[in-house]
Amino acid sequence: MDNESNILIVDDSKIARMFLSKMIVSLGFNVVAEAVDGLDGCKKYQEHKPDIIITDIEMPNMNGIEMIEMIKKLNPSVQCIAVSSVMNKQLTQKILSLGVKHFIVKPVKEETLKNILLNIDK
Repeated sequence: MDNESNILIVDDSKIARMFLSKMIVSLGFNVVAEAVDGLDGCKKYQEHKPDIIITDIEMPNMNGIEMIEMIKKLNPSVQCIAVSSVMNKQLTQKILSLGVKHFIVKPVKEETLKNILLNIDK
C-alpha cells in the first residue's frame, strides 16, 4: 500500500486514537477520520471511503467485529487492521473469517504498524 492511502481510525479511547494518528502521520500516511465506536465508524466510512480501517475490537454500542461485518458488505475489498488488548483463538478465527488479514495486540508498536501498512495489500 502506498503512502497515499487514506486511513480511518476507530477506537473508543481518545488517547489510543491520538497515539495511532500521530504514528500513522509520522509514517507518511493520511488519517482522514477518527471514530469513537463501530456505529460512528460505519458513518465515517460512508463519509470518507478510506482505503484502510484500523479498528479496536472491544467498544461500546457496536464492536469492531460488527462494524467490519457491516462495512465489508458495502465494500468487500476494504482493508482492515484489527487491534485488541486480548487476542484469543476464537477472536482470531472470527477476524480471519471476515477477511481481515492483519491484527495487532496492544500496545501497538510503530514498527509493527509500519510493516503492516507497507504490505497490507500484498
